[in-house]
Amino acid sequence: ARHPIAQLEGDQLELYARTYYTLGDYSISRDSWTRCLTLPDEAIKLETRVKAHIGLGQLYYAHEHYQTALAHHRKAEDLAASSEDYHLQGGILINIAVDLIACEQLSAAFTVLKDALPLVKADQSYRNEAEIYMQIGRIQLLRGEFERAKMSLMVALKINRLHIHQWNEASTQMYLGRCHMAQGEMEHALEELHTELKMAQALGALHIAANVHQSLAQ
Repeated sequence: ARHPIAQLEGDQLELYARTYYTLGDYSISRDSWTRCLTLPDEAIKLETRVKAHIGLGQLYYAHEHYQTALAHHRKAEDLAASSEDYHLQGGILINIAVDLIACEQLSAAFTVLKDALPLVKADQSYRNEAEIYMQIGRIQLLRGEFERAKMSLMVALKINRLHIHQWNEASTQMYLGRCHMAQGEMEHALEELHTELKMAQALGALHIAANVHQSLAQ
């Protein structure tokens, strides 16, 4: 508060925002990320400004303001265009694709995910690679391409299990269950959904658990 700390000011605000976002205090996280965007260049690194746009996009997505989320993620993409950080660029593209799926722009989302895959593989980010295959499976499910969807989701499931990423494993199983439902394979769907529900409850992932209950009710 009393001494200039140059670009560390932006780092501090971004970390503060992400911490409160994780704790579910969205108003503080929103205000902190917004403050990051108003800082002069000497007080914040470009990468940190990019992360602030990503965070705000995720926050607006969580509150179902999908167009606003997309606008922030597109801005992050523009700012990171000159970056050689494949992990950052791949993550931005995944966020954009998820926004586009929510906006029912499936073809555009599919193209973005295909563009993100080489970046993610170059970065050797297995978590992001699994996320891409899961989102591709979601698109194929929404298009009614059930066999293709199951193949994509099984790839995602294999990667998540290999690298022990249970949160994404639970989400992937939910979409697999929905594939089986859509094909009338109710016993198989119930098996997938009950397995996923146990995992979601063990992780304390209330949003995933809620989605599973919705699928079980259907």
